[in-house]
Amino acid sequence: MDAKDFIIARIDDLSKRTKGLSLRYAYDTKTDFHIVEIEPYEIWRGNEEYIKIECYLGLASSSLFPKEDLLISERHRTNDMSNIIYEKHSKLNNMDAKDFTNNMSNIIMDAKDFIIARIDDISARIKGISFHYAYETKTDFHIVEVTPEEIRRGNEEYIKLECNLWLVFSSLLPKEDIFICGKCDINDMSNIIYEKHSDAVNDSSNRRDFIFENNNCPAAYSLAL
Repeated sequence: MDAKDFIIARIDDLSKRTKGLSLRYAYDTKTDFHIVEIEPYEIWRGNEEYIKIECYLGLASSSLFPKEDLLISERHRTNDMSNIIYEKHSKLNNMDAKDFTNNMSNIIMDAKDFIIARIDDISARIKGISFHYAYETKTDFHIVEVTPEEIRRGNEEYIKLECNLWLVFSSLLPKEDIFICGKCDINDMSNIIYEKHSDAVNDSSNRRDFIFENNNCPAAYSLAL
């Protein structure tokens, strides 16, 4: 996934979760900036939860694409939007901006979905890696076991992605705890939520995904990367 695909995917996800939001994405060839204009202002700068989502998008983009520049702003005459790449408009469905502000819980991804999305993203980037994600009810920890060890501690790209996951998770989910480690007998993995195995060959058809219905994982807020 390149920067453009990443931004479009995040716009689609954000649009599904944020009713009444309009997003226009263009690439400014003069400045080499990816520009995303967001309306209306009441949502863009009037809601604390949305601001956290936007901060995550900026943080994730700069971490995953350090050579790319992203500007997220309101509609502004100084932005060169002539090179439009993508637009997305989500309807309010009879809910005005004030109602939206009071119902942010309807559009925010929980901690479980956040972790699963990150596992999927890392798995797509790092071949030959396996993830086992469980929620430990005794400690209230999200536990992600990663194998093999030679990738977890020997692959520079993976190490950067894991550090980013820690950083974003702790920043956006301060009341949640996550533990990322190698396979360990002391971890209680009986309450399994998700597994992902990415084969060493570059063949997405060989990937095996398993998701388990589980009601013991409490919700929190975040946005998928």
